[in-house]
Amino acid sequence: MKTSPNKFFLVFIAMIDIVLIGVIAFCFYLALTYNARSFDVVELDKCLKANKERIVINEGAK
Repeated sequence: MKTSPNKFFLVFIAMIDIVLIGVIAFCFYLALTYNARSFDVVELDKCLKANKERIVINEGAK
């Protein structure tokens, strides 16, 4: 099955959009289910920092 690069690009963007919508929906879900007090901002910050470090490591490996 041969697809044009343009079609592949559109599918790729659609997949990224679906992932982003999923992440945003999950954030709303967390915000609605947890109170502001019980939601651990420090844990979230740690998670984001770890993720950033992993991205930097991956970029360095290339």
